[in-house]
Amino acid sequence: MAAGSSSQAELERLGRGEADLGGVVVYDPFCGSGGALLEAAKLRAQVIGRDINPVAALATRQALQSWDAHELQRGFDLISQSCGDELTDLYVDGGGRVIRGYFWVATAMCGVCDERVDLFHRHVFARHAYPKRHPAAHGVCRTCGEVAQVDLSIDDAILCPSCAALTPFRGLVRSGAGTSGAEFQCGHGHTTRVASSAEVAPIGFRMYAKLCEEEGKRVYARTTEADDDAYMQASARLRQLGSGIVQPCGSLERGKNTDQVLRVGLKEWRDFYNDRQLLALGLIATAIRDLEVGAAEREALAAAFSKSVEFNNMLSSYKGEGTGAVRSAFHNHTLQFERMPFEANPWSAASGGFHASYQRLRKALDFKAAPTDLKITGGKPERINGCSAPLRLRVVDLPQFGPGLASVTCGDSGQSEFADASVDIVLTDPPHFDKVNYSELADFFHAWLTQIRPFAGYPQPGSTRSALDVQNNSSATFEDGLTRVWKDVARVLKADGIVVFSFHHRDAQGWKACMNSLRAAGLCVTYLQMVRAEMTTSLSKKNQSSPHSMDVLVVCRKQPTAEPLAFDVEGAVKHARGRIRSLIRGGVEPLPGDVRSIVLASVLSLLTNTRIVANVDDLVDAASLYALRAEQWRANRTRSVESAA
Repeated sequence: MAAGSSSQAELERLGRGEADLGGVVVYDPFCGSGGALLEAAKLRAQVIGRDINPVAALATRQALQSWDAHELQRGFDLISQSCGDELTDLYVDGGGRVIRGYFWVATAMCGVCDERVDLFHRHVFARHAYPKRHPAAHGVCRTCGEVAQVDLSIDDAILCPSCAALTPFRGLVRSGAGTSGAEFQCGHGHTTRVASSAEVAPIGFRMYAKLCEEEGKRVYARTTEADDDAYMQASARLRQLGSGIVQPCGSLERGKNTDQVLRVGLKEWRDFYNDRQLLALGLIATAIRDLEVGAAEREALAAAFSKSVEFNNMLSSYKGEGTGAVRSAFHNHTLQFERMPFEANPWSAASGGFHASYQRLRKALDFKAAPTDLKITGGKPERINGCSAPLRLRVVDLPQFGPGLASVTCGDSGQSEFADASVDIVLTDPPHFDKVNYSELADFFHAWLTQIRPFAGYPQPGSTRSALDVQNNSSATFEDGLTRVWKDVARVLKADGIVVFSFHHRDAQGWKACMNSLRAAGLCVTYLQMVRAEMTTSLSKKNQSSPHSMDVLVVCRKQPTAEPLAFDVEGAVKHARGRIRSLIRGGVEPLPGDVRSIVLASVLSLLTNTRIVANVDDLVDAASLYALRAEQWRANRTRSVESAA
């Protein structure tokens, strides 16, 4: 809304729910999951999106596409008729209990004595998300394999009810400080790195426990021979069906987000699933591939399937009780080998199951019919209706404008097909230099989707990676790729148009590359603001040396008519300090990494000001110095507040 307002009064009017961007064209050249375009469409803007990755294009299409409720339900019913009974039978044990999931542990060979070792990093495998309030948990006896209940508030070991052996909470795997990667000890005391073991003998997996449903309650139990036999039957059924059902295809390529799983021997995309998962997901995928329903509804069900894939693989783990039970494969924004995977029921209505994914579609359909917005009332967020227009859009894969249309194309955003000077607002979230490489992760889904072909023109088998990807670990290559896109953005942007994008980086080189690319494209930074980004509880943030909770919103206009943010370092630092102080006055506490990022952005925005001559190296040094001071100031302030509390 701020991008579409021309004054403070106009912004306040929009904030009251009187927003209307009808006739305004909003373009996202890195459309990703489509969130920015969805919000613009709610304000009646004409939206167009583009992404070089087909998985991202699929997500954006679903964010905007209108579906027919009856046709969507008919498609789900046809899938159920095709494979529902067989899928249900896969997750029922010998006693007739419904299985919510199976617990597995990876096994590796000792590098000295060839002993096969369970890679438990902890023997307590199931506990509540809030163990201090709910200390009841379950562990496994490492002597006989029995499942035992423990009380985390008083117990310091697992007492087996069968053999009376004591098992420590901590497992035989060590990682982190003082280790050279994950390593384990065998029964004879030999220490072996997991990756080294995988080079000698394949990593294996062993099923040891199950989560059942009994009279509406969760029951944890050890697996039996009957459970092992049922798994073997699923394996036999998978071999029997062979190429008759959809299976993930292709091999992993080297990359920042794939190397760690390649090191433990996961080389094919099918290696990320056990046989029962391959069978269950393959049956669902085949039913979707062969569906004869509306194109938009079939595409929506294919997207729902890809969501289920994220939770039903051998990289997923058990979160426990109190929250959604399954932690997805991408909880840490990377492909990370899981030593204690959880095999959830892919056909269930629980977290990650296909029924649950379908219900998300139904909720999305309701939302599109009557969108809601968050409004602060009495200091608290409240969800309200009536501020946004219903989303009744038809998605087209052509550069086509018109009432009721949303254009989403898959291709290089450095060479879009949109007309010159046709866009009012560019609203986007470009790749963040050397962080998560989404094209590497997208192949995880593409391995299935390429055979389902969710929409016309979806690519054939192969990687979604492209030489034209902007994401790159080299700052020079990243800058070149971003420059290509910004130049095309400047071409399609109207003379009085505006570019708004989010960015974050704690290193000056990332911001330098970003600002250089803007200057080369003829764009000038006119304003910066910090906004809440991903959840502060995100592991990808917590694990950083300087965690952050905010992104910097960068506002640009075309040179030479744009009014630059600052004309010298002092003015740029003043702008950053103003943004930081306004947040603190409003009760929002930025983290040290947040203030560092906006100071870097402010000082290095001078690179986009063509009215001054600046030495790049001197600017980088100044930006780094002021950013470090701001970061230290913020860290000291945080410690003072915590000490006072």
